[in-house]
Amino acid sequence: MPAEDLHMTRRCQREIGKRVAVDGNLINVRAIHGVIYLTGRARLQRGATNVSLEDEMHIIAQNIKRIPGVRDVVVEVSY
Repeated sequence: MPAEDLHMTRRCQREIGKRVAVDGNLINVRAIHGVIYLTGRARLQRGATNVSLEDEMHIIAQNIKRIPGVRDVVVEVSY
């Protein structure tokens, strides 16, 4: 994996970690030439109430798109 893809992967993982309502442990992040792939399973953190998981994933995708060098974000996460 090229160094810039590894760097982008880690930045995206940090963006997922910033959303306290989402348990990102089962979300796989992969960067390939500026395209970010989010796969796996998303779930809410224990105790999170009145939160839409789909809305949270949309916010995460929008935040990742703002990272310099990211060309696109593909979200293939099951809920």
